Amino acid sequence: MNIENSLIDLLVTVILSGMAGAAILFVWFDTHAWIEYAKLFRLAKWLKVAEFEKERQTVLELNGALPVKSCSSCQNKMTEPMLVAGRENYRAAMARHNEQRKQLGMPPLPEGIDPARIQPPSYLQYLNRRHGCFLVRLVSCPICLGFWLAVPLALVWMTLGGSWLSSLAGFLPVFFCELAFYFFLKKLP
Repeated sequence: MNIENSLIDLLVTVILSGMAGAAILFVWFDTHAWIEYAKLFRLAKWLKVAEFEKERQTVLELNGALPVKSCSSCQNKMTEPMLVAGRENYRAAMARHNEQRKQLGMPPLPEGIDPARIQPPSYLQYLNRRHGCFLVRLVSCPICLGFWLAVPLALVWMTLGGSWLSSLAGFLPVFFCELAFYFFLKKLP
């Protein structure tokens, strides 16, 4: 009876640890909660949230999701020339569009790309592009971050009811359970 109870406890601990890690990964990668918490706890300046929101706003304006301010070089809205038929008009519109992007410090779009199809960056994409150090790349990868989340989860949960040896042996099941739950959550509509 004692062995069965300890195995059930171990299985429950692995599942709960995996679910906790998956919840953290889901909030980090698939929601904007991190930005809201950064504002709430006054970490926005340190985490460059204002810069991110400015860049996101610019991309939304350039692809027509928000009202666009007048282009300083042509005094027309950026999305209006894209509606004009004809290759020459398209090239002229793209030239004006790329000039506006240059003024905003953004790289020009290659020929054939419609600005209306550009998605605004996520916070992690912004961090990778502007501040691409090792730590940023580490927290931008679900598998990498999941690995480092599984280490303390396995240690904390397993040591509450077991030994250090059981926490080391429980790391891999926690890690794989965490990733399985996370990728399952991502597939949900």
